[in-house]
Amino acid sequence: FSRSTLDDKECIDDNAPVFFDEFHLSPLKIHISFSPEVAVDSSQAAVGKDVLALHLKSFGLGLVTINDAVLKLAYYDAAGQLCTMTQLQDRVVKHYLFQTLSQLYAVVLGLDILGNPYGLAQDIRAGTRDLFYEPYVGIVQGPREFAEGVVIGVNSFLRHSVGGVVGAASKITRTLGKGLAKLTFDEDYQRQRARRMAHKPGHIGEGLARGGKSFLMGLYHGVTGVVMKPVEGAQQDGVEGFFKGVGRGLVGAVTRPLGGINDMITYTIDGIHHHTQIDEKVLVLRHPRYIQPDKILRPYNTNQSEGKYLLCQIARTTHWDDMYYHHCLLNRKSAFVLTDVRCIMSVYDDVMNSWKVDWSHVYADIE
Repeated sequence: FSRSTLDDKECIDDNAPVFFDEFHLSPLKIHISFSPEVAVDSSQAAVGKDVLALHLKSFGLGLVTINDAVLKLAYYDAAGQLCTMTQLQDRVVKHYLFQTLSQLYAVVLGLDILGNPYGLAQDIRAGTRDLFYEPYVGIVQGPREFAEGVVIGVNSFLRHSVGGVVGAASKITRTLGKGLAKLTFDEDYQRQRARRMAHKPGHIGEGLARGGKSFLMGLYHGVTGVVMKPVEGAQQDGVEGFFKGVGRGLVGAVTRPLGGINDMITYTIDGIHHHTQIDEKVLVLRHPRYIQPDKILRPYNTNQSEGKYLLCQIARTTHWDDMYYHHCLLNRKSAFVLTDVRCIMSVYDDVMNSWKVDWSHVYADIE
């Protein structure tokens, strides 16, 4: 600034002209993620006159999910200009507004229900670039480097193209599954499913096994819910709760089996997708730190961190909320865990690639 320095404490009048020898704002890169939630009265969902409207609203909002859409806004530069602060602000706002509006397609095409076609195009573009660029770099250095460049380029192209297509399919099925889960109007089921789906399979075999289990569980809960939901409703709210339970049971009889089929497809696709992303796998060097209930940050303890991690793996399928006390690894595939509520014998399932409960006993039941 020629009129004032940054250390000047006097305020500049917004309408006073200021000469800018150089004014520069760096480029911006904005990551956008959006997942809407709708609060639905379960009683209205079960017996109200607007059942269809509530279902469509809940399902529709569940589909409008954006995960890491990227907006790249160009820099703003003004040199040798004389203008007021108000004029400068207007120019900057118009610049970034135009940049944002010109890239709204990246947000629309970033919807998960569409498979994020913008991200897919970016993946294919990166793979195609490596397919030609890596051999080009290698041929300059020699025949061996050229052969290595061809291998790297082909591998990158296949990983980005196949992985991109499979990843797009995974986004579509996951979004549909989330919408179907909302249609059940069962918050416990939605939380359990979200926790279960957060753990992606590590290989195709695990994806098939977990997918088959999800299908069978969806079918089982859909059929039994027709009987159990009215009973649970009657126990909680009497006659009114009974009719609410009938509505939830009938809805679940359709949505839960469909959700199970969708989750089976999702797990299978995720298992395939994992093999296309092996080169990008992050190696975990240690388990997350275990922070005790008093919230005091202590030095890292390998044994406690391992035990807490083991309990979290077990709780993923049992949905317990126990507090870790102690554990003992009996061998590579079995462990004994003590919590504040129960003792647990856990074994590792190679097919499901996870720990499961062999048996457990609550302390209050032990004489």
